[in-house]
Amino acid sequence: MVLKPTYFLADFMTGTLYGESLPLENVALSSSLQPGRFSARLDMRKVGKMGDGYRIMDLLANGKCTLVPVLEGTSTGVGKPTTSRELGEWWISVVQDDPPSPYVQLSGPEFAGYARSVILAKEWKGKLDPVVTAREMLHALFHTSQNVTVNLQSWVSHTGAKIDIDAPQLLDDYWSAIAELQKAEGGKFEWMIRAGLVQVNGSPRKITRTLEVGQPVLAASRPGVTLELTAPGEPPASITSFSQERSEHRTGSTVYGRGAGRGEDQIGTWISRAKVPGEPAKNLLITEPTALTVPVLRRRVQQALDNLSPDQQVWEATMPTNRYTPRTGEAYSWRSDAQWTRPAESRMVRCVGWSWSDSGTDEYVLQLSEVA
Repeated sequence: MVLKPTYFLADFMTGTLYGESLPLENVALSSSLQPGRFSARLDMRKVGKMGDGYRIMDLLANGKCTLVPVLEGTSTGVGKPTTSRELGEWWISVVQDDPPSPYVQLSGPEFAGYARSVILAKEWKGKLDPVVTAREMLHALFHTSQNVTVNLQSWVSHTGAKIDIDAPQLLDDYWSAIAELQKAEGGKFEWMIRAGLVQVNGSPRKITRTLEVGQPVLAASRPGVTLELTAPGEPPASITSFSQERSEHRTGSTVYGRGAGRGEDQIGTWISRAKVPGEPAKNLLITEPTALTVPVLRRRVQQALDNLSPDQQVWEATMPTNRYTPRTGEAYSWRSDAQWTRPAESRMVRCVGWSWSDSGTDEYVLQLSEVA
């Protein structure tokens, strides 16, 4: 079955879908915690006669719209009614037309990527909880000089950690400020804004945005789903192939950090992880001139060490689109029959990103990491 989403425009502020769908082509979608991006081409000749597309072009101006791909009339299982399901939401932030050509190029980040485009409207300073502070920052992002519909969930959730936070007003964007909070030792978290779909009599009407926070990681269990690779020569299961590279150049057992200052006055720290028997030592030196104290420098060193750990290295698998729709932050059972290079195995993995394009083979490419 070929994946054929219907592409809707949604109002950036409210999430309400506009009536008509867009006849997009050359679509490429990606979703991740980074966040992901989309690109597509719109042929204005398919909208109608010349002039019929002016309303759409007006909607696309000034970043007023988002793109919502919807799988219409899908089923979630035997005996269950068909329904529509969104693939996600992307902000249409780049619009390029080249008259007299009828083609319009569209692109932009996932909805959460909007946080890179706005500077902090207030100051956060002191010993604060990183998750609570992140929620406050997102509230300020969406409700300073505007009112964007986003469900930020309960404000009770917190890490229990208190870290030194110094986020001056007008000196950083919201995404970078929250990324700094995520480096907190003992208070790590991941976040994303999950898209949902409001339907009336099976017809999509509105996209919803809900903040999801994982402490320390997003790993929502998806029971009943197994990513499975069969033995060579057998009919394919849910996974057609996977590629896993464990580069020793991308792992480290000790990370040394240098912060602000010079010579004997330069602050420094280091953190190590346990090595497996026989593993050679691998070191990394990072320099963070903006780290003014050892606790701040230590958070950044810990983050660098986490990124260098083998179990954090991301690998890819391909999955036919007629199986199920992946979602970033979901955890799946993994099973692989014996292969030429490795014995049979079973474990848990989580999806930290996925991508799809309407050209070539009809497959999702999953970015996976192991669940500890």
